Amino acid sequence: MRLHLIIIAFFFCSSLLAQNSLVIKNGKSIPYSKIDFLKDSIKIESLKTEEVFTFHFNSVIGYCSPTNEENYYVKRNVDLDSELSYQFFERMEVGPIYLYRRKDIAPEMFLYMEKNGRIEKVYSVHASGKKKAEMLEVFKSFVVDDEESLRYINDKKFNYNKDDILVVVQYYNRRNFYSLDQEEDKSLGKIFLYRTKFQKIKNELEIEVYGKNHKLFRNDFIEFDMPIKNASRITVSSDYSSNYKLVAGEMTDQYYEVSFDQKTRKFIFEEKKGYERQYEFYKIKKKVGK
Repeated sequence: MRLHLIIIAFFFCSSLLAQNSLVIKNGKSIPYSKIDFLKDSIKIESLKTEEVFTFHFNSVIGYCSPTNEENYYVKRNVDLDSELSYQFFERMEVGPIYLYRRKDIAPEMFLYMEKNGRIEKVYSVHASGKKKAEMLEVFKSFVVDDEESLRYINDKKFNYNKDDILVVVQYYNRRNFYSLDQEEDKSLGKIFLYRTKFQKIKNELEIEVYGKNHKLFRNDFIEFDMPIKNASRITVSSDYSSNYKLVAGEMTDQYYEVSFDQKTRKFIFEEKKGYERQYEFYKIKKKVGK
């Protein structure tokens, strides 16, 4: 019980210390006390100095709320339903294709895809008939270079809905991923991988990132600074199996428990948030003293 109270208190204090921040493409993160959205720019009042800064939206990655574990990425206004030249999205998938949903709309309503700087709406729950057919063609145009994706989409069993779009993007990204130089991205986000003491595989796991190998033991963790703009690959392997995940840094820290799935015989990366993350991760961190 005492440990639970300590972790809850730590979580509460961490929430108080975590500040909403605007993240700039030059790598700077500026905590703010006030934010205003202008037609072509974003204005903030610095929490630390009370100075007022205005940034053109093209120079901004987005803004984050660590307390709520939310990251909102700024992109040009695709929907043209406001006077702003930009709008904000949440990431759903990262890789050669990025999949987004709108910040201010129920997530199942609209989906957007971005590839090589091009971003388009590819799904609307309201679309039907001609409009739905047009969106499907836009969706196909993002994967036209991948025969397997097109074959899956053209199959009669394909349902043009959120779940099937997600499947197409996930498998396209795995087949077409290529690693970019980490130095090209000045903005980095922390990713923590950890294992609990309850895992059946006792031996250490090999974690490969950018060609370098690291060891992850039971009841231990490891952290990486990963580019926010570009996706990276994290590979986990042992004598039993090997698997990888495409990730990108976020403006807030990310936490994944790495474990072995007995059914699939593969390692999985399970993202942890909220109290579950605080209880599992900080219990390990406290024990190893890092």
